[in-house]
Amino acid sequence: MENTLIVDLETTTPGPKPDFRVDTVTQVGWLPLDGDVAKWAECMCPLPDWNTIVCHNASYDVGLMYRDKGLRTKWLQVADIHDTLALAYAQGKQDLSLKGLGASELGVVTVPYAQRHLIGEEQYLAQDLFLTRDLLKKLLPLNKGTAYDIDRALIPALIDCSYRGYEVDQDRLEKAVFKATGLRANMLLAFKRMTEGTEVLHSRRKRTRKSGVDYVEKHGPPDIGSPSQVGQLLGIPDTNRETLVILSLGGGDRGILSDLILRWRKASKALTTYFYPLQGKERLTGLFNITPNEDMEGGTGTGRLSSERDNM
Repeated sequence: MENTLIVDLETTTPGPKPDFRVDTVTQVGWLPLDGDVAKWAECMCPLPDWNTIVCHNASYDVGLMYRDKGLRTKWLQVADIHDTLALAYAQGKQDLSLKGLGASELGVVTVPYAQRHLIGEEQYLAQDLFLTRDLLKKLLPLNKGTAYDIDRALIPALIDCSYRGYEVDQDRLEKAVFKATGLRANMLLAFKRMTEGTEVLHSRRKRTRKSGVDYVEKHGPPDIGSPSQVGQLLGIPDTNRETLVILSLGGGDRGILSDLILRWRKASKALTTYFYPLQGKERLTGLFNITPNEDMEGGTGTGRLSSERDNM
C-alpha cells in the first residue's frame, strides 16, 4: 500500500439525507498512512497525489471526489479504494459509526460534535482521520475469509451507477414476471388441493347479549398468505422462513405444505418487491450501496446490491 492517503470530507447537504451527487464540500482533510500530521483545506486542490485512498464510507467521499474530477470514468476505474466502514461491516461489527468503532475496536473515546469547542475545530476534525487510519491497521489483518475485497472492488461501479443510473430490460422483466406468476399460481393450486376440506379459525368476535357474553367464531379454508392461518394448519406458533425450512426437511404432509408455502412466498416477494415496481420504467437512478450507512440505515445484510429507490 504505497503512497496511501487517509481522506475525510466535511460537507453540507440540501436534502434530508447525505447525497454525494448534490452535497457541497466545505473542508477536505488528509493524512498519510504513516504520517503524524493531518492537514485541511477548503477545497480538493491541495490534496496530494495518491495510489491508494482510505475513507470511512468511501462510497460517499470518493463519490464526491469523482464529481470534482468531472466524472472522468478512467479516474474511478483505476482508483484503489479502502473503506473502513465496509471493512467493519464485512466482519460483522454492530456499530458502524467511526466513533463507535473507535470505542469498541481501539478503546478510544472521542470528543462529540457538541463539545468540539473543548479541543478546537482543527483537532476535532483531525481525530476522524487518525481513527480511520488506526481502524484500517487494526481490521485489515483480520480480513481473511470475509467478502471485503469484493465489496471494495464494487465501490467504483456503484458510484458510477449512482450518477448514470441503470437501464431496465423490459423484455427480460416480462419473462421473469411470467415465470414468477406461473410458479406462484402452481404453488397456490397445490396448496389448495392438499388442504381441501380443512378449516381453520379466520376470526373470533366477542358478542355481548342480555343473556351474557359469548364469542362468534368464523372458520374456513386456510389462506396461504396468512401467517396465523398457516400456523394453525401446521400446528406451529411461528411461520418464519427458518421454521418452515426445518419442517420442509422433515417430509410428510407438513413438510410438503411448508415447501409450497416457502416457494409461494419467494415468488410473491419477487413480484411485489422487484418486478412489478420496475414495469414500464426504462431507466432508473438512485444511490447504490453494498453496506448500510453509519446509522445502520439502508444497505443490506445479504450482500446483494441495493438502491435508495427501486431495488435492482
